[in-house]
Amino acid sequence: MFIFYFACLSAITPPVALAAYAASGLARASPMKIGFMACRLGIVAFLIPFIFIFYPQLLLMGEPLDVALKVIFAFVSIYPLSIGVMGYAYRELKIHERVIYLIISLMVLYPELITSLLGSSLLIALLLLHKRRSKRIIRLLSKNMS
Repeated sequence: MFIFYFACLSAITPPVALAAYAASGLARASPMKIGFMACRLGIVAFLIPFIFIFYPQLLLMGEPLDVALKVIFAFVSIYPLSIGVMGYAYRELKIHERVIYLIISLMVLYPELITSLLGSSLLIALLLLHKRRSKRIIRLLSKNMS
């Protein structure tokens, strides 16, 4: 099943990337560039089989409360992963900020409850910090323009 899953994902990964090649023809862009962008956008799809290994509760096996908690942590870990890969959270991020988001994603995904809660807390704190900074920058820009 693991191999079948990744065979299905070959439509977006270079050098096969049939979907990316078709999209590049429509967009008149480089097939490899489109393929690598598809890989960046589909990074979560590559991690899902590994998340099932960490969290068999995602396959709805186990106690209902444990299943619900693991589903929440899996969804929460996807958000900082996406931010770290794409490099944007309310504003464009520097490389060290992206690395921090990727580490937070791994912390939330780690199967220990305390590590997941610590990672979730760090995620909330960083998002609030970035939101406040971006609002301050927007105010300064609008003030300078008027």
